[in-house]
Amino acid sequence: MKDPKYIRILRFIIPLLLLTILSITSAFGSTNEPGEEYLAQTMECKWATIDDPENPGQEINDPEDDLVVLAASLDNDPVKIYNWVYKNIYSPQFIYSKLEGGSWIYDYTKSRLGARGAYLAKRGNSWDQSSLLIALLRISNIPARYVQLDSYDLVYVEAWLDLDDYHGISDGSQKGWVPIFPWLKENNLIEGLDLFETDGSVTDPVPAGLEFDFEDYLSSPDENGNVIKYETTLERYEEKLQDFLNTNHPCPSGKPA
Repeated sequence: MKDPKYIRILRFIIPLLLLTILSITSAFGSTNEPGEEYLAQTMECKWATIDDPENPGQEINDPEDDLVVLAASLDNDPVKIYNWVYKNIYSPQFIYSKLEGGSWIYDYTKSRLGARGAYLAKRGNSWDQSSLLIALLRISNIPARYVQLDSYDLVYVEAWLDLDDYHGISDGSQKGWVPIFPWLKENNLIEGLDLFETDGSVTDPVPAGLEFDFEDYLSSPDENGNVIKYETTLERYEEKLQDFLNTNHPCPSGKPA
């Protein structure tokens, strides 16, 4: 007999909370000075740079880059940067999957979008939201790094910040690695829309408009006449599904479903 659903949820959440507490405790105890690598760009954390007109041979952040503009609009302030990511980047959270034997799983694993992709898509899992937060912090000359939670496909961010701020005063004399969880949001799970629900009267449960012709995908050119594909089949179908939802099941708020 299966355990009640809330028991299965607690079995997942309780270890995660314990790991979070341990991570926070260890992070505040670490005061190692950060190296230059915690300000550098990586494959997941990229932004544009230009030659520094005042210092030949050196580069500065491109003031027209979207991520640089965003960080500047937030005054390069770590609190404002965190709040922006927390409020504006959707976290898919955990999905109950019957395909996985009735377990709670994350919507996708590892890094898929990176910092810029998460910014443009306004969504991302723990990896991609952490990449965006790290990129904005590093653009603001604030050292930041990833930390992975043991045994889980989850990461969070540590930023090198003034610890005195936690006491209401700050003279910059005491700094340390402060843990930040941009993806750990207050979300409510609601019953999803079953697009493939059928009463058994139809042989093909796929709704009209959601069929996908793989041969057509391979052979049809884009608007510029190019046959080379710059979108994966998954990305192409996600667009098709989004258009279908916007047309047939629009959100009451008017925002994309």
